[in-house]
Amino acid sequence: KAKGVSVVSMREGFDLATPAGKLMLTMLAAVAELERENLKARQLAGLERAKAEGKALGRSKSIDDAAVCAWRAENSASIKTTAEHFGISAASVKRACSKGE
Repeated sequence: KAKGVSVVSMREGFDLATPAGKLMLTMLAAVAELERENLKARQLAGLERAKAEGKALGRSKSIDDAAVCAWRAENSASIKTTAEHFGISAASVKRACSKGE
């Protein structure tokens, strides 16, 4: 503004250097904020409804924790060996076996 530069929206037809342009920008920002808040509220309501219906949320498990823990116990294998056998990370092995212990 100090250098004499302003933004003119050709599509919407307003100049941000004018009071009317500033008003339009403020109004559009308020509408966008309202829509974002409404979208978030609808999303949370959908999640709550799904939980109430007993639907499983989130990503499905890619490994069977009991099988990982059982194989490790049967073979007296280390965490690293178990991870390599199943093609998973060491952290996944630790998480799977901590649930059984």
